[in-house]
Amino acid sequence: MILPKIAAVVSNTSREVHHVAVRRGATAGQRKAGAMNTAARSIVSATLLGLATLGTSACTSVDSSAITPSASTTTLMQGWEHWFKLEWSTDREPGGDTRIRGYITNEYGEAAEPLRLLGQALDASGAIAGQQIVWVPEGVGGYGRAYFEIRHLPTTDHYRVSVWDYSRQQAKLETEAP
Repeated sequence: MILPKIAAVVSNTSREVHHVAVRRGATAGQRKAGAMNTAARSIVSATLLGLATLGTSACTSVDSSAITPSASTTTLMQGWEHWFKLEWSTDREPGGDTRIRGYITNEYGEAAEPLRLLGQALDASGAIAGQQIVWVPEGVGGYGRAYFEIRHLPTTDHYRVSVWDYSRQQAKLETEAP
């Protein structure tokens, strides 16, 4: 058995040492092509790392105060009232907090999943005393209805529930083979 010789190739772009197997009888052109492939991979890796960093910093800005729930910002999906109907009531939890229980009805033919709801506890002046964003575990199917609970809200004068955000899931068209 003939073992290949190992040659160290230094990439000019990253100053890293890459080990390339040199086959017996490989020409200088083939070794140079292998080194260029290594350099190209390093460039691609650096580019992907840069894109990942850019994507992460863009996602970090999603948590900015511009889209945090507030008294005036109750949804990310304007017009949700056209597609969904909410029915809910409040009751006391054993610890003294308030729980909102209810149903969301999808009045459109496509499923909404994932789907999140915003529950807000408002004091007598309308200021937010507490709020929670919760997932509707299975989303809600087209023309369907799903149960939800929003727990651990402070006891206040009144409450508000809205659809915070959702995505539509289109049904797959299944066809029979002829």
